[in-house]
Amino acid sequence: METKTIETGILTRILEVKESTVTAESRTLDISFSSETPVERGFGSEILDHSPESVDLGRLNNAAPVLFNHNIDVPIGVVENARIDGKVGRAQIRFGKSEKANEIFQDVMDGILQNVSVGYSVERMEQTKENPPEYRVVSWNPHELSLVTIPADNSVGLFRDQETRFQTEIIELPKKQKPKMEVEEQERAVDMDAVIKEAGQAEQKRIREIEAYGREHKETELAEQFIKDGKSEGEFAKEILSRIQKRPKEHADIGLTKKEVNRFSWMRLINHMSKPGDEKYRREAEFEIDTCIEAERAAHKAARGYIIPNEVLNDRRIKTPARYGTRELQAGSGDGANLVPTILDASSFIEFLDNTMVSVRAGATVLRNLDGIIKIPRRDEAITGGWLAESADAGDVTPSYDQVTLQLKTYGLRVDLSRQLRLQSSMDVESLVSREIAMSCALALDKAAMTGDGSSNSPTGAGAQSGVGVVALSSANQISWAEAIELQSDVMSANAYFGSLAYAIHPVLAGDAKSRSRDSGSGRYVMENNEIDGFPAYVSAQVADLGASGANNAMFGDWSSMLIGYFSPGIDVMVMKEFADGRTRLVVFVDADTNVRHVGSFSRTSNP
Repeated sequence: METKTIETGILTRILEVKESTVTAESRTLDISFSSETPVERGFGSEILDHSPESVDLGRLNNAAPVLFNHNIDVPIGVVENARIDGKVGRAQIRFGKSEKANEIFQDVMDGILQNVSVGYSVERMEQTKENPPEYRVVSWNPHELSLVTIPADNSVGLFRDQETRFQTEIIELPKKQKPKMEVEEQERAVDMDAVIKEAGQAEQKRIREIEAYGREHKETELAEQFIKDGKSEGEFAKEILSRIQKRPKEHADIGLTKKEVNRFSWMRLINHMSKPGDEKYRREAEFEIDTCIEAERAAHKAARGYIIPNEVLNDRRIKTPARYGTRELQAGSGDGANLVPTILDASSFIEFLDNTMVSVRAGATVLRNLDGIIKIPRRDEAITGGWLAESADAGDVTPSYDQVTLQLKTYGLRVDLSRQLRLQSSMDVESLVSREIAMSCALALDKAAMTGDGSSNSPTGAGAQSGVGVVALSSANQISWAEAIELQSDVMSANAYFGSLAYAIHPVLAGDAKSRSRDSGSGRYVMENNEIDGFPAYVSAQVADLGASGANNAMFGDWSSMLIGYFSPGIDVMVMKEFADGRTRLVVFVDADTNVRHVGSFSRTSNP
C-alpha cells in the first residue's frame, strides 16, 4: 500500500427530500443527507463509509447551520440532531423565522424544493479498485446541510478558497509492475526536469525584477517582503504606485520655514546666474544658492543649473494672469509695464501649472516626486468566465498583463528677461517670472499629454496612442452633434465609459460647435455653456495636429486614465546666454512623462 496526500475543499452530494417528514407546527423536517451510493469525483468514484468510526457528527450535533444553496450568508435554519441509521446519514432540521427561511419552508411544504445537499470534508480514503479507480472514504466530517435548487456537479468541490482546504490522505492499492513503466518514468523525469528548470528561471526573474524596482524606489524592505510572500512583479509595481500616490506634498521638502520661503527670490538667483563672477550678486543670492544646493542634494541628482525647491514652487505668490502675447518680458512696456498690486487670488507655481493644464483640469492623474521608472500593471485582455452549477468550481484563468511605464523625459523651455526687468525687486516681478515659466511648462506638457507623437524623446500622448478610437469629421473645421456623440460611443464600446469623462476641443471646432445646431427643431447647439451633452468641454489649442498637420481636433474620454508624472522635486533653472542689449536667456528643465493606462478610454476626431 502507498499513501499520498491531496488538497480538497468542501465536497457535496445530493439526496431528495421526503414530503411526508415535514412537520408544519414545529417547522421541522426529517431528512436523509448521505448514503453509500458511489459519486463520481475528479479523482475517481467516491463511496462514503457509514460505519460509526468513519463519520464525525460532532459539527452537525453542535447546532450546525442549515443553508440555502450552500451560501454561508443565507442561513435558513439549524440542525437539531444527526445520526447514522445503517448506511444512511439522517438529521432533523428546524427552519428559522426570517423572511428567507419562511419562503424556503413554504417551498418545501409545497414540494417545490426537493433536494438536500451535505457539505463535508474528507480526511482519509482507501482505494478499493484500480480501473476504474474507486475510493472508500473511511474518515469524513459533515460541516453543514443545505436545501438546494439545482443538484451540484459532484466532480468538483465547494468553497475552494484557502481557508476551506483540507489535507486528504489517500491509501492507494499497490501498483502492478510492468516492464514499460521504467521507460515511461524516465521520460516523465526528463519532462519534470525541464519544468523544474523553467520554474526556477521564472522565480529568479521575479526576484531580480522586484529587487531592482525596490532599489530604484528606495523600498528594499517592501521588496524583501513581497519576495518572501511569493507575490508577482506586477503586484509589487502596483503597491509602489499606491505608495507614491499617498505621499504628502511635503515628501520632497527640504525643511524651509514659511519665513525662508518668503525670503527666497527668483530674481536674485537669476541675477547671480547671469553674472556668476560678480561678487555683489553672489552675496545677495547667497541664501538662494544654499537653498538650491540643498534641494539638489535631497533630489540625489546633478542639476544643470540650480534646482528651485518644492517649498518655493508651492508658495502662493503667483497672481492670476492677465492676457499677454509675448515671451520676452521688458520693464516699461507690454507685460513688464503692468506690474501693479492686484486683489486677484494668488496661487503657487504648482497650482498655477495644474490649473493652466487642460488635461489636469479634466481629471488626469498626476504623480509627483517620482524616484525612477514607474511600471503600472495593465491587463491587456479580458478575463473570461462562465455560469456554474451548484458547487462547481470556476475554471482557472491566468490573466495576461503588460505594463504602462512612466520614464524620465526632459522638457526644456527658454525665457528671455530684459536687463531692466532683472533689476526690479518687486514681488510682482517674482510673480510674473514664476507665472511665465509655469505657463510655458503647462502648454508643453498639455500638448505632450494629448497629442505628443513619441518622437525625439517626447512622450506619446493619448490621441497618438495605438488603439485609441478615431471619428472622421465629415467637414474640415466643423463638428456635428452626431460626430460628438460618436466619440462617446467609441469609449462605451471599449467598456471605459466611466471616471472623469470630458471633452477637450480645439478653439476652431469649439467656435463651430457653439454656433452649430444639434438638429432642425430643438434650438439647441452642439456646445452649450462649455459643455457637450452634459460633459465638460475644455477649449485648448494644444488639441491639434493629430493625424495631419494643422488638423483641428477634439477628444473625449476618461481623463483619470491619463497619467502625468514628475521626476523631480523642483524645476532646474540655468542661464543659457546674455545678449548685447542686456537680455538674459533662461533655460528651464522639467523632468516629466505621460502615458495612458487604457487606450480605449479615449477617442479623437480626424480630418475628413
